[in-house]
Amino acid sequence: MLDHDGIRRRKVDDSARRPEGGDDAARNPLLQLQRAAGNQAVAALVQRAPKDRPAPTDAPGTKRKPKKPAPKKAVADIRARVIGYRVQDGQALITISAGSEHGVRVGMAGSLLADGKEYADFVVEKVSGGTCLAGVKATQDQVSANPSAIIKASKFTEEDLSDKEF
Repeated sequence: MLDHDGIRRRKVDDSARRPEGGDDAARNPLLQLQRAAGNQAVAALVQRAPKDRPAPTDAPGTKRKPKKPAPKKAVADIRARVIGYRVQDGQALITISAGSEHGVRVGMAGSLLADGKEYADFVVEKVSGGTCLAGVKATQDQVSANPSAIIKASKFTEEDLSDKEF
């Protein structure tokens, strides 16, 4: 058969290619979409990875950054009073009116205060609910005259004190 341009073209019988029962596009929604949107649009949709597949590890933004630890709250120093004094094995021990209920821990450093100034240092050796015990180099008269104490919780760092001797 000759076309109007003089080129010989063959007439194709569409009924031979299509199976019996009508149009393929009517039965296949993918073909309907392909005819409506075009080959490139359908190919892009079909080739997308399903969302339940993990993303490749080399893609930017797929590696999760480790979470930063929560900032530590600033701990205030603990002010208390000396409520007891005794000498044991040649060492002066004071009982202070602050304990684990107030945040005191074994190993915390502190000082005795006279008129707001430090005059003797100590380290907490034993802690119970409302009191703690510490060794100090001060006389009973000094402690009785100035019974104020400060436990420096703000400068305390947690470490294993099990093998240390006080």
